[in-house]
Amino acid sequence: MTRSLKVHVVDPGFAAFLVRTDERAMARDATMVGQLFETFVATELAPHVEAASDTTEMLHFCDRSGHEVGFVLEQQGRIVGLEVKSATSVGRDDAKGLRWLRDQLGDAFHLGAVL
Repeated sequence: MTRSLKVHVVDPGFAAFLVRTDERAMARDATMVGQLFETFVATELAPHVEAASDTTEMLHFCDRSGHEVGFVLEQQGRIVGLEVKSATSVGRDDAKGLRWLRDQLGDAFHLGAVL
């Protein structure tokens, strides 16, 4: 298992500008909406991670087998996994990466959530 960084543009509006999309284009492209929503969440999480009293890392997890977790927060050996979904409802399948990570990490896995 390895950890990897994921790059997000600091401002989702600027990211939309860079990829030349607007509200009409996003109405037709759910993938783009999801990516921009994930960028929004990253920009909201970053200041909290930076201000945490204990050193906290914010990472993205993806392995060669296709297991993925949008955000992995690590603090003093404790892991929190967050999945970001842009949908009107969330189902059990949306947490499959979190469940897999929990099963791999055991007691180090503190919490998982789907946003």
